[in-house]
Amino acid sequence: LAVLALNGLFLLIQHHNLEYALFYQQLYALLEPGMFHVRYRARFFRLMDDCLRSPLLPAYLVASFIKRLARLTLTGPVTCYSLALPFIYNLFRRHPAC
Repeated sequence: LAVLALNGLFLLIQHHNLEYALFYQQLYALLEPGMFHVRYRARFFRLMDDCLRSPLLPAYLVASFIKRLARLTLTGPVTCYSLALPFIYNLFRRHPAC
């Protein structure tokens, strides 16, 4: 349910210039071991991809997402590799400062 709420919040930020300072902290908080077992797993990865796509994000922010996601992938089920590893690779390609 939080994934759907963050999706709506991201659309408001992107299209209507809503200011929400804690958005990336809330997105980071959703990265937990159970995220690979939720129903909206693919939607969550699309939302994270949209949110972390901007080249204007600080490198430390993107690096923290990469680190957390890599750790969760190591302890998660094997089926999560097909989602997480290409996502991590694309983040590295988009943000070479990481």
